[in-house]
Amino acid sequence: MALSTRAGPGGTCAALARFAVPFPIVVAAAALLGWLVHRLAPHVFKRGNGHDGDGGPAPSIPDDALGD
Repeated sequence: MALSTRAGPGGTCAALARFAVPFPIVVAAAALLGWLVHRLAPHVFKRGNGHDGDGGPAPSIPDDALGD
């Protein structure tokens, strides 16, 4: 199950513009929410760097081209 981010940008814009919530508060709330989800439902966040052959798009720059 992947985490959906559809409500994230809209909620952030509403909090910043309509309710005049300071940006650091929005960032802190997002960090707290991420931490809580990680602690209470760790299966929601999948681990990996995106290069594990899960059928996703190929990287723009191959790892071999980057060197050490």
